[in-house]
Amino acid sequence: MFDRIRNFLLIKFPTKDYIIISEHSLEMTRMRLQDLIKERTQMFPEWISSNDSPYFGTFEGNTFEAYKLSYRDSFNPMIDGKIQGGDGGIEIHLHMSIAPAVKALLNFMYFTVLFVVAGALLNTYYDGPYIVTLGMILFPVLIYGFCRIGIRSFLSDAEKRYQEISAVVT
Repeated sequence: MFDRIRNFLLIKFPTKDYIIISEHSLEMTRMRLQDLIKERTQMFPEWISSNDSPYFGTFEGNTFEAYKLSYRDSFNPMIDGKIQGGDGGIEIHLHMSIAPAVKALLNFMYFTVLFVVAGALLNTYYDGPYIVTLGMILFPVLIYGFCRIGIRSFLSDAEKRYQEISAVVT
């Protein structure tokens, strides 16, 4: 019983995993990725509004964390990567997920929807149908739609980031 409730309340956000095969050496692949991923030195860089802004993050050994900074699109994926030597060349493993702040916002919106709908249904049960109840049901539907659009945006952005990184290291 408790497992069902926990699974109902546990929101699973999408992630994407990719593997890129590079013909370059391990050192060359690492150098190309380090050129792509910059350490953030100032809070608001002047190029913040351009579409070709670089990736920011950390690079330690053969692992890295990166994100593409854009204040217009908060659904850009957080990228965790690992470089490994494989049989057919160098493998770059990418794991992309939604940023923690965006997850917190989406969780807040989902639970707001849950409580507003529950309140609307209780109001209808005890007081009868009112136009307010209709509005209380339609408002969460709009919020839910926004959340779904955001998740769809994350999935398409993850594919774009994969293409960009793949173009640099192959």
